[in-house]
Amino acid sequence: MAVFLNGVLNLGLGERDVAATGKQFLKLLEGKAPELHKMFTDPDTEEFIERIASLRHLSAHRGQIAPAQVYEKPDHEPTVEELDEEIRARGLDENLHFLPEGPAREGFREQIRFTVRLSKYKLVLEDVVLIDAKKLKGFINPLADTEYNFSKFHTFLEKVLNTCSKLL
Repeated sequence: MAVFLNGVLNLGLGERDVAATGKQFLKLLEGKAPELHKMFTDPDTEEFIERIASLRHLSAHRGQIAPAQVYEKPDHEPTVEELDEEIRARGLDENLHFLPEGPAREGFREQIRFTVRLSKYKLVLEDVVLIDAKKLKGFINPLADTEYNFSKFHTFLEKVLNTCSKLL
């Protein structure tokens, strides 16, 4: 929307210099269309832009948006010795003897320990992504969030376009 308004209102910014929350864009927008500036600087809109920007930044610069699980630690974190005892008791280490002693066997042993340790944790959230922005921190479910984001953007888009049509 910011790129669109930059062009429609002839704000004069280069396309790569346009950002919906950029100081220069907002200053120029306020001078040409104060009512549009007010829409872009509304706290609810700013929060939404930050939310989407955080997800965009995550996917563009830090990797894919991969929903994960969040677990709560148990009151007693099991020791390696306790884990190994449970692994032996449950027979989960039976196949390790097929591997030669060394890094491969120990790597598999660590994986078994991890699986048993994780079984002690309480699953509290599933399929979530952490949003960690300046003013906004929390978990979202990207699949469930899609409808909310689309609705929020569509409402904003409609307001901006209706205002633009009155200005032009």
